[in-house]
Amino acid sequence: MAAVARVKVEAIVEENGGRIANQAKRESRFVPGVGNGQRQTVSLTGSAFTALTVPSGAKAVMILLGTAVSLTLKGVTGDTGITIAPASAPIADAFICLPLGATPSIGIANGSASAQSVEVIWF
Repeated sequence: MAAVARVKVEAIVEENGGRIANQAKRESRFVPGVGNGQRQTVSLTGSAFTALTVPSGAKAVMILLGTAVSLTLKGVTGDTGITIAPASAPIADAFICLPLGATPSIGIANGSASAQSVEVIWF
């Protein structure tokens, strides 16, 4: 039986009294292109772009940001990109999950002068 990847997200906003003000649940299921998934720690050099090596057949990527700051997701080093971790007050343990096309090019620019690392899971 082939492996099945399940990505589940639940977002809850609570008011001070504990009452739920807003809630959303989503789940995505798909057959991963990389066996049972491949997890790796990626070291990001300070003030530099780090290209990610996408495993052959990968259909999606999840990036676990931890407490990293000043990160920008890019296709190539010259792209403007999109901020995935602000310069200060990051959301603790935030993550992003993205589907990948046939020949993805993806990397992370570290805007901090210090080296950082993130966890990457390929599906």
